[in-house]
Amino acid sequence: QLNLLRALKQNAAALDLANKLLARTPADARARLARIEIFLSQNQDQKAKDDIDSLLKQIPNLPPAIYYRALLLERSGRPGDAWVSAQNLPPEFVDSSPAIGIAVAKIAMDAGKINAGEVILGRLVGKWPDSVGARLVLASLRLEQGSPNSALSVLEPLKDSADPAVIKLLARAYTGLDRTKDAAASLKKLGSSGTGAEPSAPRQALQELQMGRAEVAAKLLKPLVAKDPQNRSLGSALIGALIQMKRYPEALDVADKLGIDPKQRTVALIYKGDILALQNKTDAARIAFDQAVTFSPKNKSALLSRANFFTATQQYPQAERDLRLAAALDAKDYQPILKLAAISALQGQDQKARTQLQKAIDIAPQDETPRLTMARYLLERRDAQAAMKVANDLVRSQPSNGTAFALKGQVELQLGKTNEAVESFRRFATLSPRSAAPQIMLSKVLSAKGDQPGAMAAMRVAIKMSPQSPEIKAAQIELLLAQGNVSAAVSEAEAFRKTSPGTSADMIFSTALAKAGRLNEAAGVLEKSFSDRPNAATLSKLVQVLFAARENKKAEALLARWLKQNPDDLAMRLQYADLLMRGNELPKAKEQYEAVLKRDSTNLVAVNNFSWLIQTSDPKRALELLSGAEKRFPTSADIADTTGWILLGQKDVAKGLKYIERAHALSPSNEQTTLHYAVALDANARRDQARNVLKTLLAGNVGQGVRGDAQKLYDSWR
Repeated sequence: QLNLLRALKQNAAALDLANKLLARTPADARARLARIEIFLSQNQDQKAKDDIDSLLKQIPNLPPAIYYRALLLERSGRPGDAWVSAQNLPPEFVDSSPAIGIAVAKIAMDAGKINAGEVILGRLVGKWPDSVGARLVLASLRLEQGSPNSALSVLEPLKDSADPAVIKLLARAYTGLDRTKDAAASLKKLGSSGTGAEPSAPRQALQELQMGRAEVAAKLLKPLVAKDPQNRSLGSALIGALIQMKRYPEALDVADKLGIDPKQRTVALIYKGDILALQNKTDAARIAFDQAVTFSPKNKSALLSRANFFTATQQYPQAERDLRLAAALDAKDYQPILKLAAISALQGQDQKARTQLQKAIDIAPQDETPRLTMARYLLERRDAQAAMKVANDLVRSQPSNGTAFALKGQVELQLGKTNEAVESFRRFATLSPRSAAPQIMLSKVLSAKGDQPGAMAAMRVAIKMSPQSPEIKAAQIELLLAQGNVSAAVSEAEAFRKTSPGTSADMIFSTALAKAGRLNEAAGVLEKSFSDRPNAATLSKLVQVLFAARENKKAEALLARWLKQNPDDLAMRLQYADLLMRGNELPKAKEQYEAVLKRDSTNLVAVNNFSWLIQTSDPKRALELLSGAEKRFPTSADIADTTGWILLGQKDVAKGLKYIERAHALSPSNEQTTLHYAVALDANARRDQARNVLKTLLAGNVGQGVRGDAQKLYDSWR
């Protein structure tokens, strides 16, 4: 009832109800939080502060209370203090809604912590891709940083929006790229829609949606859409709100009514396809996307939307067809070409991917995105020489682009050119004087070079920019540990935990303790942190520490309890299964992997490990699962290795060798695969070659388990 009154902006009634609840139950945290929010909305800051202080005494680390305290400090003109408070918020709370994340990011940036704000906004856009507000703030930041390409990339999903704020940012981005025609078209669109001033209710609803309050936005939008069901701006906003709340049938109904207008039919069908795909109704989604393309065969958005659907469902030939059609509609748009390259890479078609990436570069030689994409792809392929050429070309064409020098430095490191990498990162730091990230990169490379004083000097510059940043503190601790200064690392981490208490500080301190061999203390820190602020990240770290301390049963119990409460947390379920495997509790591990596959049949780790576990009891099913995975992940060394090993067990030694040989080529440094390769060679009467493989393996730094098996096999061949 409180939430409904707040949604309807009936603050007086909501405040009265909150007061009554608190009079009856003073410890009612929800009622007090509601009252704080009302006080803040009415600018009754002192009353809000009193309630916040009272609540924090009752529940010292309650994230919403810490968040409201930070908002109050920001409003009182104390952004630095506001950021110190906000840094105590767990990342999962900051990311829990776009509204909260945007507010915290703005606090960070107002305090001069641009890098921290940028990180938060990046996470928000990743988790909430439909959040217009997060995209607007991040794009605006990118423009302020002089990176119109990056701003345009952030705004890409909104390029057809009628929102004046979006249009203005798009025009700025186009202007920064000298795309004057596109900028003029955007401004013309803005002019044709007037000032962008809408009636108060629609404007308020759109603002609520942009700030992540989907339920409130939906309540405001539904009557408006009922009056004007073919209004694209309102209909799109309501669909977005309903999708956020997973109210898919209602969203479909809005899309169907929007599509009654022939002018809106294509976009309505695209929405319909997206909604159905979210419900895993792939056949129905395919029909909707097909109808969109049939109705508007030259609509680029329709083609790209269907291509995305085909890619997600591993229908690569169909996706490639649509992307080629989309590319033909606009010879200057490299985005379809980059998507084609991604599909080629997914299918293991390396040369084809390179050709397509080069084509994207040729389309927009002054744009950083295609070159950055190609260089990163080449680095993944371990072709650092080719990546170096791309990085050098980018630096030559954009000598004031800090990202270009960061890329150049990363490639130089892979090539062992440490001195050159130092100079590249120095240039990156010069071009990005307000960002701590270049200083951290420079610190790491100086440390690798052996210049420890220089490394610490660069780290101090980063710390000065943001002394309370957990990310920077973690980098400092990592540097101290790399230098072998364990006691200093522990001391710094402990001091940071005292001045900036919270989940991040607990994680940093536990890492330092674990590296110092103080596993029980590390576990104690994490147990207390998890008890105060339960979250998956802390639990994951705690489980790792407990396992290292040989507290397997305790770790298992924690994971089992978490999964009972969070059955859809696949990442944690996979960690639980891995723990069970390492503890040789194979039947239990098999159950967990099967539970993952029931929720996500394409999960690569689950397919691989489950197939490994059933290789003896059900080899036919194992090979069927692996065959499907191979089609989706043709470059997976793990899938190839497991397939080959099972085939060896089935006495199909020639085919088994073929798979394991490919796995070894894909991942030559994998010890287990190398051992399997030697076994497969021997099974195919190639013992001399197998002996050489083992000899090379044993000469390196090999894990104890693999070393024992490899040595035993090697000795048996003498």
